[in-house]
Parts: sequence; C-alpha cells; structure tokens
Amino acid sequence: MFSILFQYGKIGKIGISIADTFIPWENIESCKLEWLPNTNFFYPNGELTLTTYSQQKYVIIVEKKMKSRLASFLKKILLVHRLRPKNNKGGSKSGNLPSSLLSSITSIN
Repeated sequence: MFSILFQYGKIGKIGISIADTFIPWENIESCKLEWLPNTNFFYPNGELTLTTYSQQKYVIIVEKKMKSRLASFLKKILLVHRLRPKNNKGGSKSGNLPSSLLSSITSIN
C-alpha cells in the first residue's frame, strides 16, 4: 500500500488515518492542499485541509519534502473518488472533477 507518512497519521488508497481516526475517501467532501507563507510558524511546510460530508474539518501539516509525491497521489485519489475542491460550490459527488482542483494540484508539482 502506498502511503505518505505524517507525524500522527497516514494517507493511502482507501482513506486517511489521523491519530486514532480513519476517514475513507468516500466520506470526504472536499480537500485543499496549499503551501504556507514564510510568515507562518509551520513554513516551509504545507496544509492539507479535509472536510467530511458531516462537516468535520481536519487540517494536517505536510512536510515540504512530500510536496511532489503528495500532489501526484492526491491527483490520482481525486480522479477515482471525484472529490470536490474546497472553494468550489458547484459539482456533485458523482459528477466530473472540476478542472480548478486538478490545476491547483498540478501547479504545486
């Protein structure tokens, strides 16, 4: 199983594990991956923000060295599970993946 390690969790093909919580990709409504500005305490790392359909929000600090690998992996996961981007109100669970999300993930490679 492909996984990217976080300090307290793993991300994989079937879902994401954060501490003692497992969230299947099917339960995630949206995700956003962004890199933090140099004024942020966690710079040069990034944040992966996940929101579930029950509106639970998880923010995970991602090491910068995982940037390309995580972006590539998320792009594949998003294509399979058709997740919607955080800032896009359109689309549906089973609809086409919005190009804005793919371009934002592709641009961080």
